[in-house]
Order: sequence, then C-alpha cells, then structure tokens
Amino acid sequence: MSRLNPRVTHAWIIGADISSLAAAVYLIHDGHVPAAHIHIMVDDSQTTDEVGFISCSIDRCTAHLLSSINNRTLPHKDTSDDIETKVANAGVKPQPKTCYFVKHSGCKIRRIEQPASQLRLADRKGIVKVMLGDARSLDSKTIEDCFRGCFFHSELWLLLSTRFAMQPCHSALEFQRCLRKYLEEAEYCRMDSPVAALQVTESLREILRNHLEEEGVDFWHNTAVRDLKLLTENSWTRISMIEAKREGKSLKISISSEDIVLVALGSASSGSLTGSNGSPPPPIPVRADRIMNASWSLWFRLWQYSPEFGNPTAFCTHLSESKVEAFTITLQDGGENLYRYLTEQMGENSSLAIPDSNWSLSIYPCQRLTRSGERAKTYTIWGYGLTPERYGNFIQKPMCRCAGQEILSELISHLGSGFDRALSTSVTIPRLIPLASASLVRRSRVDRPQTIPKGMKNIGLIGMFSEVADETVCGVEYGIRTAQTAVYGLMGLHQSLPKVGINAVAEKHGNRE
Repeated sequence: MSRLNPRVTHAWIIGADISSLAAAVYLIHDGHVPAAHIHIMVDDSQTTDEVGFISCSIDRCTAHLLSSINNRTLPHKDTSDDIETKVANAGVKPQPKTCYFVKHSGCKIRRIEQPASQLRLADRKGIVKVMLGDARSLDSKTIEDCFRGCFFHSELWLLLSTRFAMQPCHSALEFQRCLRKYLEEAEYCRMDSPVAALQVTESLREILRNHLEEEGVDFWHNTAVRDLKLLTENSWTRISMIEAKREGKSLKISISSEDIVLVALGSASSGSLTGSNGSPPPPIPVRADRIMNASWSLWFRLWQYSPEFGNPTAFCTHLSESKVEAFTITLQDGGENLYRYLTEQMGENSSLAIPDSNWSLSIYPCQRLTRSGERAKTYTIWGYGLTPERYGNFIQKPMCRCAGQEILSELISHLGSGFDRALSTSVTIPRLIPLASASLVRRSRVDRPQTIPKGMKNIGLIGMFSEVADETVCGVEYGIRTAQTAVYGLMGLHQSLPKVGINAVAEKHGNRE
C-alpha cells in the first residue's frame, strides 16, 4: 500500500486488549501519527482480562514494542539488542521459571524433569514429523489425529497441556507452532506459569495504557461498536463509517480514505460465568450469541460482508472443546496448612498437575502481593480444570455444576487427608470460561483472516484470531505481532518485522509457512 500522510490520518482502534494498545504505540512511534489522532474505542461492559494460558516470554516484537517506549521515556536511548535489558528498562518485572510437579493416585508429589526423555520412539518420531512437516498437511486436523493414545499419557504432553490448556481435540496446526516455539523450554522444564503470565501481561497492559495516556491518545470509554460500513471504490473496499453506541447514544462516525480502522477480533474471556463458595456458576446459555460480547458480534457482521474476514464460527461454536473452569481458593483461619503443605513439597513458584483427575486439575499456590510489592498474609491457590463437563472422581457431578466448596473438596481428596480445616474455612470462587481456549480449537488455514484482508484498503484485524505466519497464539507475542503487521501495512511503512523466533531444529530443518 502507498504510504499515508500521518499528519492527516486518524486511526480508530476498536478494542482495548494488548494488541489494541500495542497498535496505538506503533502508530505513534513508527507511523508518526499524532496521539490526538488515535482513538481507542473501549467497551467497558466487556472484560479485557487475560485468561492466563498464554506464555509471558518476551520475544522479538514485544521487545521492539518496549524499546519504542524506552526510547521516548528514558533520558538515554536504549540501543541494547538484549531482550532482558529492554524488558527491565520498560519496567516489566521478569518472572522466575516455574517448577512443574505431578501427583498420581496413591503416589507422592514428584517433580517433572526432562519429560521428553521418557517418550517412546514412535512418539519422538511423531513430534519430529509434526514439528518439521508442511503446515498444509495439518489443515483441519486435531492433535489426536497425529499421535497414538499413549502420547497423551506422557509427561511432555502433560506439561504442554497444563501450561497452554491444550487438549487432544485441539488444532494440530497450532500444536506445530507451539512445538516450534516452546518444545525446548518444555524439554528442560524452563516454562513460566499461568499465574506469572497473568502478572506480566497485566504489567505490560498497564505500562502501555499509561504511556498512551501520557502521550495524549483519545480513549473513548463506554463505547460499543455495532457495525462497520464498507464502500467499494476502484476495486478496493474500505471502511466508510463506524456505527457505535457511546454512553447510550447512537453515533455514526465517517471514515475518510486517509483514515484507518483496527479491529481486535474475538475474546477468550467473553461469556465468563462466576459462581461462589456455595453455588456453581450459572449454566452456559444454549444460544451462542448470549456468551458473545461486542468483539464477537462485530466479527460476525464482517464475516457476513466477505469470507476474507475469516470464519468466527470455527472458534466460538465448539464449547465442549474450548471451555475451561478456573478457580481461586483463598485460605484463611487455619486453612493455610494446605498452602504450606504444597510449598513444602514443591517450593515457591510451582505448579501441580493431577493427571488422574477426571476434571484434569492443575493448581498454582501463590501468595498475594500488596500494591507496594510486599508479601501479604493472604494465601491463595489458583487452578483450573480442562474437562469441567465430566463427573469428578469423588464428587459425583460435573465440575461446572459444582460450588466452590465442592471443587475444593474434590481437590483435597486427590491430595490426601489432613486438610479438613481448609475445607471448612476457606473460600473458593469458580469461574467458567466458555471460550478460554477458543483460539486452539481445530481449524483450517483460512479460518483466521489475514491482518489486512485481501482487497481491503483501510482495515486491519488484530489479536488472537487474526493470522500471522509461523507465530503461535500460545504467547503474548502473537497479538503484538498482529498489531505491528497491521500498522506497518496500513500506513505503508517499508520496515521489516522481526523474524518469528522458533527453535534451532525447526529453523534448520522445518518448513516455514
């Protein structure tokens, strides 16, 4: 595309997730668009909370993003090529790698070490075949289409499944990208945890938001975009109008040929349902539109205009494959012995997977921090079940129909006796997330739209449901790369993006997309 004049361009960003905030930063620092010309439309009725299953490892696009902020805010220019230096300069606190443990029925808690060493020869060959093979051969396939059943009992699979909320029915295409990026970390158990990821992504989002506010970006709060009107001119299609509702009032915003629109598609946290210690979350509505927020509704509207906008039904209509139930246990009044037991067995910053659990439970003990960063006296355990529709081993009903106290009872029954005090005094809050792993479900290579759809002139699609080659949605890097790709393309910036980071074996012998 031809280069736009940044002095006259207005950018309308629909959504406030990390990819949206990153797009605004790129527009200012690389596109030289005045901050006052950047309008971020925020629907405050929908949450932008991260689900926690993506890796917070800081990769090349994220480091470049943080470097952009550093160069504007630091008294000296950050010229370091070291990613850790860029992260530290931006104020993102690095998180220690997590130790992963496993507990089988009737056995003690045991640390997972070098999980790949236990793989059968057939499974090793299967991993190599998937990781290095042509992505086209994995189109519309599931992971279980590519491996024998015994692979899903291996500790390597347990580690990847626990960390990224992957299931055998999920996309083989996405598993290939995950292996290329994270296999080496998994082999040597150098992975972070969902708890650490939540902390880093929230820190990153706060840094970006604060920076944009200081720059003078125009945030439109309480604004829900209902529709985008398309206009075809000289074989190109562009957005000509945004229809929205702001604080209850309908708006029609004209978009000129010099303006651009960036849309964050879909949302993993959409339709989340919260229960209590004494009651389960409400049932998931039968009608799919009842769990979809404005970002999904807008994607459906675009899909009706053209297949170039991808296929949202491929991701949001397979709830049995995408739903996850998370829970937070607050230990108090003598129930802290459960936390102490876990940390004595595993140490701080550890994860415990319970593979014999019908609910596929994993937990992460974590001590809350105060705003000053000091340790508080409140002890919590964060956890989740990947198969909440199944009956428990001890509680004879599905996890998604259990109150928080019943979930804690099931967990304690797996761990052993001696924690009755924790059961009677602690508070467990369950949260059922219907679309938690929607970005991982089986898909074809055309279900996710390109960041700039074919034939479109002024619209960019960003976030976890927009397509960029080689990168995996299992990392925070993905959404940021979509933002950088879209901004560079729409603004006509002739700058190359950092190459997608993959492991050395895949780099040398694999087929890039």
